[in-house]
Amino acid sequence: MKKADRLLEVLQLLRRLPKPVKAQRIAEELEVSLRTVYRDIEALRGLRVSIEGEAGVGYILLDDGLLPPLMFTADEVEAISLGLRRVMTLGDDTLTLASENAISKIRAVLPQILQVRVDHGVSHSHSFSYREKIEIEIGELRRAAHEERKIDIVYRDADGDETRRRLWPLGIVYLEQKDLLIAWCELRGDFRSFRLDRMVSLEVISGSFRPNRVPYLNRYFERQQQELSGH
Repeated sequence: MKKADRLLEVLQLLRRLPKPVKAQRIAEELEVSLRTVYRDIEALRGLRVSIEGEAGVGYILLDDGLLPPLMFTADEVEAISLGLRRVMTLGDDTLTLASENAISKIRAVLPQILQVRVDHGVSHSHSFSYREKIEIEIGELRRAAHEERKIDIVYRDADGDETRRRLWPLGIVYLEQKDLLIAWCELRGDFRSFRLDRMVSLEVISGSFRPNRVPYLNRYFERQQQELSGH
């Protein structure tokens, strides 16, 4: 593999793999030596690519905007288009509009031969399920999660009983018939999921749970995986 091609592959791995990306992982993916990886990282930095990290710790790509953009393959274009249209099917109004804007921006920079994959792709996303109306402002909930701020909610269960909960909002999962907030519940002292359409009210408070959102969310999904696998 030519050095220029290998540098682009290193960039792609830094984009795609979980952060921080270990040099050993890059070496295994590209079937090169660790020394080659270290040299490639320094070469990319010499091209003004912003890469944070060091040997033994791992690397995080902060910005590669100064490099020429990589061209998408036809399958990548269709995958992106399908994913964004799935968001338009299941997401809230803000995410739906953001998806529409993203598709138009991507289409605008594609050559004509690939624009057809956006306009007339064979992969589609539709939902024919009834979804209950959501009363709370989902954008406010997303912001609280991003900023790692606690929230107070009034929650109505399946029997119609209401309870007040103080939560650490970790992430939102969009399902076919309902949307769920994954959260740490201070009342239960454990992870819980809450249907957004059963939230009666939402208040973002001053309390912060930083920097726990990402590790707690990872713990939640690890527990779910263990339960599914029977361990």
